[in-house]
Amino acid sequence: DADLAIPITQLDVLMAALADGADIALGSRRLNPHGASVRPPRSREILGWTFNLLVQATLLRGIWDTQCGFKLFRGEVARRLFPHCVVDGFAYDVEVLALARRTGCTIVEVPVAWSHATGGSSVRILRDGAAMLRDVARIVRRLSRFDADAAAADSAQADDPA
Repeated sequence: DADLAIPITQLDVLMAALADGADIALGSRRLNPHGASVRPPRSREILGWTFNLLVQATLLRGIWDTQCGFKLFRGEVARRLFPHCVVDGFAYDVEVLALARRTGCTIVEVPVAWSHATGGSSVRILRDGAAMLRDVARIVRRLSRFDADAAAADSAQADDPA
């Protein structure tokens, strides 16, 4: 987590989720709403919730905090997924998690204690928010093709008499 909003001592929570069988563990601020010692501005919270609802509606139903930077991947899972990612902005999390879900990875969210990093974030709401929306649309289109290609391959394999 680049802005150090989540203490590194919380790493044990993510490691425990991987030890319990998860492929990916996500620190979640949403699952621990009272865990914030410093809250972000209300406008940022509202925009974050709005973005999350869009992501849930289109790609990642049931994941409440894709944008928390505190994540832990099994090494082999990260090595398999990240080479297929093309988004290099703030929505890269959405892309790698959507790819993970599409390929059957187990994703677990765990509540973490956190503090809004005042002045530490490089996110600019209007500029970066618009780019994130464009990236989500790009991911949806790309994964729709991914799903269609996988279905065609399954169909071709089923039709193969060998």
